[in-house]
Amino acid sequence: MSAPISTPSSPAVGAPARGPAGDRPTPVDADVRLAVDELYAEYVDALDEGPVEAWPELFTEDGEYLLIAKENHDRGLPIGLMRCESRGMLTDRVRSITQLSLHAPRVLRHVLGPLRVRPAAGTGGDPEHPAVHDSRSWTVTASYVVFQTLLDADTHVLSCGRYLDLVVADGDRLRLRRKVTVYDNPLVPNSIVFPL
Repeated sequence: MSAPISTPSSPAVGAPARGPAGDRPTPVDADVRLAVDELYAEYVDALDEGPVEAWPELFTEDGEYLLIAKENHDRGLPIGLMRCESRGMLTDRVRSITQLSLHAPRVLRHVLGPLRVRPAAGTGGDPEHPAVHDSRSWTVTASYVVFQTLLDADTHVLSCGRYLDLVVADGDRLRLRRKVTVYDNPLVPNSIVFPL
């Protein structure tokens, strides 16, 4: 379970979250930072170690997941390799992976770069993160790489790219409201079974 969170005061909607000098973003509270770190550790554990059925619970009821090529993202094209627009769709995705899909057994290993956590208030028109009008939401960005090992095969890089996420307080814990996974590799292997 995630660490309890406290929410720092944040600037008015539409105002950038800047420090006293106006040049550096306002850092987030240490409790928020710890809760975000715990959320991302749970995310990686659900996909790497399982049970994958725990993955949808890391999202809000209206949580969104999008796996999209860098080229499409950079051009503003909404077409993604995988898109889920609610926790129910995420649960269906997991059910299809675990009960319906035929795929070779595999081991995934996520490696994340440093998480950049910023108050979401003031992001208003940012198309990646819809406006959330309270101080209980944060944008989180990070680089990632996912390694995949199939039985009787060498480990290889399955995907690398970046996460562009919106995290919100949901009760006494943090959850993902929107997770955009932008993958860099232009050629996608035909074996992306699990979310990244």
